Amino acid sequence: MFFALSRGVPEAGLTFALAMMLGVGLTLAAVALVSVLARETVVRFTTRHGASIQKLGRVLDGMAGAAMIIVAARELWS
Repeated sequence: MFFALSRGVPEAGLTFALAMMLGVGLTLAAVALVSVLARETVVRFTTRHGASIQKLGRVLDGMAGAAMIIVAARELWS
């Protein structure tokens, strides 16, 4: 905007500012829409497969704990 004013073309600066505002608004609207759709999909998936997700989470927690113990043991004996 300042560059356009210094060159004597305020219309170009205003057009650029409007285009930037429109682009940011459309991007934020798209992100909001995608997040709402993703939330509904995750909720639907979780209600359908809740028990298996919980079992998988426990298995992954156990594997992560075992990996941490192995790394700690290697550090102690290295």
